[in-house]
Amino acid sequence: MSKELAFECPKCGYNKVEEVVGVDGTINHCLTAIMEDGSYAYDGDGEIDGDSFLVKFQCYNCGFIIAETEEELVEFLKEQPCNQ
Repeated sequence: MSKELAFECPKCGYNKVEEVVGVDGTINHCLTAIMEDGSYAYDGDGEIDGDSFLVKFQCYNCGFIIAETEEELVEFLKEQPCNQ
């Protein structure tokens, strides 16, 4: 089973990650859990109708940009002191 990774924003200290998705505009989701294997869970249903694409992951509070891909997100989180 994959381990859940914690997040602490290096800019503001907040602990929630937001996924920004493009789909005929932009949709944002707060992520509730991020796992070492790159899987994650959404706050709410997380359903998007139509074609969509990942724009970025950012701090839910201040907008600090964390990563542009799931792989970059996992690598960033693994390097955080709270996951050591």
